[in-house]
Amino acid sequence: MLLHAVGKCQTRSKDNPPTLHGSETVRARGACPSLARDYKSFSIQPSLSHPPLSSLQLQAPSSACCLHCVSSHQAAWIPALRVSQQHSYQTCMEDASSRVSSLLGLLLAAHCALLLLLRLAGAAHGHGYAPAPGGGVALSSAFYDESCPSAYDVVRRVIQDARVSDPRIPASLTRLHFHDCFVNGCDGSLLLDDDLPAIQSEKHVPANDKSARGFEVVDGIKSALEEACPGIVSCADILALAAEISVELAGGPRWRVLLGRRDGTTTNIEGANNLPSPFDPLDKLQEKFRNFNLDDTDLVALQGAHTFGKVQCQFTQENCTAGQPEETLENLDQVTPNVFDNKYYGNLLHGAAQLPSDQVMLSADPVAEMTTAPIVHRFASNQEDFFRNFAASMVKMGNISPLTRNDGQIRKFCRRINSEGY
Repeated sequence: MLLHAVGKCQTRSKDNPPTLHGSETVRARGACPSLARDYKSFSIQPSLSHPPLSSLQLQAPSSACCLHCVSSHQAAWIPALRVSQQHSYQTCMEDASSRVSSLLGLLLAAHCALLLLLRLAGAAHGHGYAPAPGGGVALSSAFYDESCPSAYDVVRRVIQDARVSDPRIPASLTRLHFHDCFVNGCDGSLLLDDDLPAIQSEKHVPANDKSARGFEVVDGIKSALEEACPGIVSCADILALAAEISVELAGGPRWRVLLGRRDGTTTNIEGANNLPSPFDPLDKLQEKFRNFNLDDTDLVALQGAHTFGKVQCQFTQENCTAGQPEETLENLDQVTPNVFDNKYYGNLLHGAAQLPSDQVMLSADPVAEMTTAPIVHRFASNQEDFFRNFAASMVKMGNISPLTRNDGQIRKFCRRINSEGY
């Protein structure tokens, strides 16, 4: 596998982020660079958390060796660096330093060498993964390119079929991914049925009971994938793919889904009982998100998934009208209930959010005024900005404590762990 970095960084304003133009052609599910949201400094590194912004045009294969734009006031050319795994770290240094002059070039070359050494260290252990921040293992958008190249298309086909009879299913599948990642990390634990005493299902906690849905569609996806690529695609990755496809089918953004998760063999009822609640105050929501290294922009962006789907009236601000059963469903967005757009934030501005935990982001609380409220206003006025940040936050959330390499398993059926010997 070759490591490449190709492109030119052009300075733009904060509201008009930089664009990178390269000379290669990227595959449909190729590179997934990391990009700082302030646009003042950013780096492209192998398989990190954020997908490219919509205005970013990266034309490079699936892994980038190193590429930096270090100043908001200065454009910098960074030439192609082509370094195969068998090349030495000195080769990377020489290739970079011979093409990029100045102290900046040397710093870039040193960073490139470090990334290459990390990549080679992973390859030396027989896996070829680039280490992720915090000592974990980076996921890859190209993980199934050889072992199950039809995975994306299979998942998409099943969701499209399900959506014909159930327009709510895209919102439901997106929510499953969120509720899975916030408990035990993104390991598919939410999908497990009761198998007492070993497995107590997370499906029955208040945050999921009678509201988490779409499990039959996940079963259908798994069955189709087992037929196409037996024992290859994990249930945790099915949830990640299903969320991206669901958002895109509903009119929302696309992003390069990082893959390679394996399935957990346990559940976590305590963690499931601590999922973000519709009645959480802002400080509690922020704390729960920070516990997973998700910041205020992530919080406001991910709450934007409430732009489609339905909610039981018992969780709404107005609650149920007299005589209404608590499980009566209400549209989260009264205007475009099955479309993924930024109308949700307009509802917030008009005090028309359905969930109390949504409206607190725009409350008169000084904390909200300094943290979440400005982001709500941004997203309400700029759908592209919302889409860009939502995609970035979904990838970031999808990187919460994944099981990789030999951890966990690839379940044969998503509702139960594999029996001995499978």
